[in-house]
Amino acid sequence: PQSKYHVHAVLIQDIKELISHSNVTLQHTLREGNQCEDFLAILGASSNVDLLIHASPPAGILDLLRSDAAVTYFL
Repeated sequence: PQSKYHVHAVLIQDIKELISHSNVTLQHTLREGNQCEDFLAILGASSNVDLLIHASPPAGILDLLRSDAAVTYFL
């Protein structure tokens, strides 16, 4: 039988609980506005390891970091 609850319902509830006890604001950002995060998410999703620590920025992200540092906006 299929559950009526989201697969991450407990985790989501825990996050909501933590946020309610702190001075934190969450704000949604489209992937076009956060290309470094999008790049890293895709990199992580395509990896077969649980944790990967980079000693330096992975290839392909440097241009995105430069654009971010230059406050370049992509529409």
